Amino acid sequence: NTSWMEKNRLAKIKEREGKTLFIWEHHSLTEFLVAEYLLGHKDLFGELQRLAVLKQEGITAFKPSWLGVLRFLMESKRGSKIISWFAEFLEKYPDNIDDNLAELLVYGATEQPFQIKSRIFTLVYECYFQRVVWLPVWVRSRLSKFINKEFYSRLKEDIKEWPNNTETFVRRGNVVSIIEGLFDDKSPLITESERGFWHDRLIDFANNPNDDGNGVLQRHSLAVLAYFKDEAIIPLVAQKCFEESHDSLLRDEFIQFCYTSAPNSQVAIDYFIKGIKRGASIY
Repeated sequence: NTSWMEKNRLAKIKEREGKTLFIWEHHSLTEFLVAEYLLGHKDLFGELQRLAVLKQEGITAFKPSWLGVLRFLMESKRGSKIISWFAEFLEKYPDNIDDNLAELLVYGATEQPFQIKSRIFTLVYECYFQRVVWLPVWVRSRLSKFINKEFYSRLKEDIKEWPNNTETFVRRGNVVSIIEGLFDDKSPLITESERGFWHDRLIDFANNPNDDGNGVLQRHSLAVLAYFKDEAIIPLVAQKCFEESHDSLLRDEFIQFCYTSAPNSQVAIDYFIKGIKRGASIY
């Protein structure tokens, strides 16, 4: 009964806009039940669009408050069809893509067939490429699982110099962050010759980011270089990424790079000591 639910904080009765409503206390439970309602509806996609998509004065937008419901739908038995429907919606209205939605898309599509993953990669990557903004952390850590030879070739092309300096270092940084995932996954795309290619490019990016002190491209480059586990790289990037840097995030990433590459080597130990002397608690 209602009193038992109120006592146990499951639900409550409230007046809203002149109506008496039964309201679940837990938002996630509400989202789950709405998703179940939609999955049982004879016109799932029509009802979802009616409830979750705002159409007003020439604007077509997916309501952010419905992301939780969408996640439950993506995790259901009809997840592939839900993701395909949503990908088609975003292909028509790409301005809807933001960090939260991009993270949900990439999370939901990780285990989907490559045809769906291909659409999601193109949607998300192209969006951030054109906007020249950083990929959010959960997107860049998963996008590597969406890469085939064609996309890999595109990534290598995108690290070229662009007409605008910001375009160059942001696009390079996003590419390198995805490449880190390929190294972490031990992707067959990273052959010995490709390791050599990235070895040289990443050292160059770490030393010459041309980013007006932004530091993100350097940090991403060090994160990938750590997978080489080669102490010989440490002195090649130390001057720009530690000795001359006033960026604490970059110096911390350099120390992490040393720790991952060769923690017992003399060169790494020397930099651990320098880090301690600088007083940063991370060391």
